[in-house]
Amino acid sequence: MDDISPRHPTAAAIAALAARFHLPNTPYMQDWEYEVADPARLPEFLAAYRASQLNEDERFVLMMTLIQSVEEADDLEAGWRDLEPLLRAEWVLHAPTVGYWCCFDEAVPSNWFKLAGRMRALWAELAGGARYLR
Repeated sequence: MDDISPRHPTAAAIAALAARFHLPNTPYMQDWEYEVADPARLPEFLAAYRASQLNEDERFVLMMTLIQSVEEADDLEAGWRDLEPLLRAEWVLHAPTVGYWCCFDEAVPSNWFKLAGRMRALWAELAGGARYLR
């Protein structure tokens, strides 16, 4: 696998997901996919992701929201059990997001996201030696 560059949400995907889930979407929301994350809505977000009715850009953005929702959840382990198979199944689509969550530019583990260790293990297994290019 080649090195992996960041990928960014599209306005169209954000608009579609905002409409689907009745979420706010204003020009002042800098990181929409993280701002709308909500651990209480994890089952709803997961069901929509698994239903396969979303296009690639929508799945990409929704996964970012799912990850942030799990990061904020009380039961990180249960959330990870839901996320990991989805990340594996669509590795090429989600590798840039996993790379971001690995916190490769941060050497001090106490500064990592709670999911960073799991993301790093997944990266080590699936990235085939690719580097995350920030």
